[in-house]
Amino acid sequence: MKFSRTVAAILILFLISPDLTAGTIYKWTDKNGVEHITNLPPPEEVKVQERINYKERTAKERQEYQSLQEKEREESLKQQKKQEAQEAKSRAEKADKEAEEAKVGAEQARQKAQEYIEKYGERKKGKKEAVIKRGRMFIKEAKEAEARANEAVAKANQAEKEAIEAAKEAQEIESQNQ
Repeated sequence: MKFSRTVAAILILFLISPDLTAGTIYKWTDKNGVEHITNLPPPEEVKVQERINYKERTAKERQEYQSLQEKEREESLKQQKKQEAQEAKSRAEKADKEAEEAKVGAEQARQKAQEYIEKYGERKKGKKEAVIKRGRMFIKEAKEAEARANEAVAKANQAEKEAIEAAKEAQEIESQNQ
């Protein structure tokens, strides 16, 4: 495990540092326990723990490595687009459910207003104004519920469009890779 970390650190060092050319890399620990990885030999009193002779990559090896990195980026992008499509689909389903619930609520409010008006509308004339006022309140609540339902439907439609677009993007990326 320690060896693989060391090798990974050395490889990163090579990738980051363009000044390094073919040569020898030394790994050693000083008297304070600090680990050093360098292209300079350690002081004479320090024992070298590891010595790696570095050979610069050929053009073909660099090209293969770049090609591998590009494939990994494409795969990552493809997975990201699939994830976005799935999330958009989930949002669309949630918005559809909310819209349906809002429609049911609006219909219940409308029925409540209608029942109230039918039940109390023909009763005593002195209370007719209060009945009408309360009936109007129920109608207003029903209209507000209907407006919320319409807003939820619009939100669901937008989420559906986003889901379709995200799915198309994911499909395009996948077809480009094949």
